[in-house]
Amino acid sequence: MPFHRWTPSRVSTERTPIPRHFVEVAGRQVHYRRLGAGPPLVMLHASPLSSQSLEERMRPLAARWTVIALDTPGYGRSAPLSNPQPEILDYAIALEKTLQALGLRRVVLYGRHTGACIAVSLAGRLPDRVAAIWCDGYPVLDATARARYLGDYLHTAAPVWDGSHLTWHWYRYREQCIHWPWNVQTAETRADADLPALDELHRGTLDMLTAQPCYTTAYAAAFRFDSLDALAKVSCPVLFAARPGDSLYRAIDALPSLPPYMQVVAVPREAVAASAVECEALERFATGLPAAPNPPSVTAGPAYVRGPYGELALESGGSDDGRPWLLLPPAPGTAGLLDGDAERQRPAGAWLSVDLPGHGHSGPVPPEQHTLAAYAEAIEWVCRELEIREPLLYGSGTGAAVALELALRKRVSPGALALDDLPVLATEARKIWRERLAIELAPSTEGAHLLRAWHQLRDLALWAPARAGRHDAIRLPAWSIEPADLQRRVLPVLLRPEASAAGWRALLAEDLAWRLDVLGVPLVLVSRPDAMLGRVPPGLADRPAAGGHVLQLPLGRSPVAAATASCVAMLSTAPSST
Repeated sequence: MPFHRWTPSRVSTERTPIPRHFVEVAGRQVHYRRLGAGPPLVMLHASPLSSQSLEERMRPLAARWTVIALDTPGYGRSAPLSNPQPEILDYAIALEKTLQALGLRRVVLYGRHTGACIAVSLAGRLPDRVAAIWCDGYPVLDATARARYLGDYLHTAAPVWDGSHLTWHWYRYREQCIHWPWNVQTAETRADADLPALDELHRGTLDMLTAQPCYTTAYAAAFRFDSLDALAKVSCPVLFAARPGDSLYRAIDALPSLPPYMQVVAVPREAVAASAVECEALERFATGLPAAPNPPSVTAGPAYVRGPYGELALESGGSDDGRPWLLLPPAPGTAGLLDGDAERQRPAGAWLSVDLPGHGHSGPVPPEQHTLAAYAEAIEWVCRELEIREPLLYGSGTGAAVALELALRKRVSPGALALDDLPVLATEARKIWRERLAIELAPSTEGAHLLRAWHQLRDLALWAPARAGRHDAIRLPAWSIEPADLQRRVLPVLLRPEASAAGWRALLAEDLAWRLDVLGVPLVLVSRPDAMLGRVPPGLADRPAAGGHVLQLPLGRSPVAAATASCVAMLSTAPSST
């Protein structure tokens, strides 16, 4: 790869976003969060969530430890295991390999629910690698309970045309905070806990949705796990948190008589006091543990880079041949939307995709940074940071408008542009589109924001935005409204629901026509029937000063692969300048 190697930076424990990372483990990408400095404390989350659920617990612990919170395989952004029905032992073996990849020889493990099962399993297999375990909720199930949970707890809802499966997951996750188990609503099962805030409910629901089809795998493994038999094989210190309000609080009573190196620790209900107890209880295990090494550097695949524009999500690949491609996806959305409904394809040469600031997997940014100019500044910074010179630019939707902005700013000196789904509209049309598309998706009590996002995308497939609902605006053929395809499109939007309207406003705030009029860079415009914002208007490619070419694509073909190949071919046949 021609891109400069980057090494994740260390940040303070203040209220800044916690840095995220990837590490490759046996050909599989593992995603994790990391904060602090000192000996390693590895955190394992509960099912069906991700490491984001542990962020508030990471911050106080990071004053003493290097806290590393992993996404369990198949959850968050970690790739699943190849075994379609893994057991807790399989997750423990995967954890062992991850610790090796991170250079961690001996650690303290902090496991919550399913994570506690994985921690205990690993400690039983490799006692020399685990100094101690903090179990924040340890399931103890008899045969009857195990059969009941495996039989009727692990329900899910497949995508359906009206989006009601989204609100089903919203209330399913909400209900497990009200009753435990969630599917038995009685006075005896009522949870002794506060209902999470709306943002937390949204993140938990999204974790469930993005874990599909792996949502039930770690859950089911935990229900099959013989936790008492596994505990009997552990020789390191184990602390069991007795935390009021936790769904497994009563499981403490099912523990057998414990050896001296295992004990129950009473944890207060209030979060700050609970953190103080955790920090104090774990402090004695830090002595003698070596400090965690720096995170491994990343040269290809998914990664993050941090700087003045927050944390930006990247992915890179391809060969070293020719100029690199810089791929800019729609906003709202992620690089996963670059191919439309077609199978994912990337340019033949080196390439780098960047989720725009505040969107997709990139970190949040202040409201004033949701402009085309600010997005372009962030991409220019990425090019400087990674030493990317004179790239070829491909953009879709808002990414296409940002690519156009970059070409006019001339700081990255692009050799050519390939633009897909670029809305070149008159002032009145932009106003109408903004009214229809820039809708607020902040989490709501009823989960209605999920339905708003779903039907916004579905309606875009059915009608042209400016005249939605009218017979003369029907779009045929449209991009797919199959529920599975809509699900693939809506989840990237819901990663940053607070930025959805801002992304649309950034795209539709400015006239793009004059930018094409003065563009002095070779241009390929993609026109396809399944483009979200419509086909290329007639005559648009004739406007650039450098000349343009319209690439007509059939349904189902990747615009990325076709447009980048067309661009390379156009450059190879262009007369050389003298």
